[in-house]
Amino acid sequence: MQTWDMVLNIAGFLFPFWPVFLFSALVRKRRGLQWGQALVAWGVLALARGLLLFHAEAQNTMQELAQLYLPDPWNTLLFLLAGVVLGSGWVLTRYRPWLAWYWQRKVYGMSQEDLLKLSPRQFEELVAALFRAFGYKVRLKGRQGDHGVDLLVLAPDGRKAVVQCKRWRKPVGEPVVRDLYGTMYHEKADRAFLFAVGGFTDQAREWAQGKPISLYDGADLLRLWRQAQRARQRRRRRSVTTRH
Repeated sequence: MQTWDMVLNIAGFLFPFWPVFLFSALVRKRRGLQWGQALVAWGVLALARGLLLFHAEAQNTMQELAQLYLPDPWNTLLFLLAGVVLGSGWVLTRYRPWLAWYWQRKVYGMSQEDLLKLSPRQFEELVAALFRAFGYKVRLKGRQGDHGVDLLVLAPDGRKAVVQCKRWRKPVGEPVVRDLYGTMYHEKADRAFLFAVGGFTDQAREWAQGKPISLYDGADLLRLWRQAQRARQRRRRRSVTTRH
């Protein structure tokens, strides 16, 4: 019993310094924020805090030390808030891919995995619909002899562009971007767009820098869909306002 009393007294002495313990558990140089580790530390401290409720002497020690910088009930409330923050950080870190997928389905109505399930022609039609939503005139090509051009688009200001759609799971490399650049000049277009669900290699992105080529991966495509939906909603609201 004396050993148990001593343990609780030590816990009562150390608990007021919980911010130091949590910070040291959360922050690790070169390893980033350790949310799970800090949450475990918070759980141990919470257990100790609960046990202190049944030991008057240890509780008095804790409250006396807490008076030095933040008395109860604020000390305990801040501790509970820290637990909520750590728990939220752990959930966001651990389930970030799933949350990103859910957010994309909720906001955009589709995910990158959904894009991969489309047929090549369906993917081209999806990109064509996106350009039309932004006011472009679109002509689908994508047939043999079209030199890799899937869409020819005409911007509202009259500029012509070629579009290539790659519904690939793997990243698109530099050779594809280089070929599209040559196709752009062959078609006498002002610029080129390349949509690739699986993204691009670093070499491909570096090669496209400074050239009239825009590269969009799957996440970019979904983001542009969101912008198009917002623009369409604004046009509808203006149309309703004009009628009334």
